[in-house]
Amino acid sequence: LNKETNISPDNFQIKYNAYENLCSFYNRSVLKKAGVEHSYRMNDYDESSFISIYNRIFSDNKTISAEDLFDKGISEYKEKRSPNKRVSG
Repeated sequence: LNKETNISPDNFQIKYNAYENLCSFYNRSVLKKAGVEHSYRMNDYDESSFISIYNRIFSDNKTISAEDLFDKGISEYKEKRSPNKRVSG
């Protein structure tokens, strides 16, 4: 990610969080297959939201590319954060 691009600070932070969590998502998968538990937490990067989103997207499409997972994860994250999103209940 290049911070010099023409994106807002909020969008940059979302993309950076998405990137860090995408790395963590794949690390968890590799470590799990090796029988090792993922032991660090990234609470400053909204880990619980992104990992949940990535798990759901990946479970629906196990052949999704990392780039598409990243993009779809960001879109879903932004949609969930949207103040105009209607909440049922």
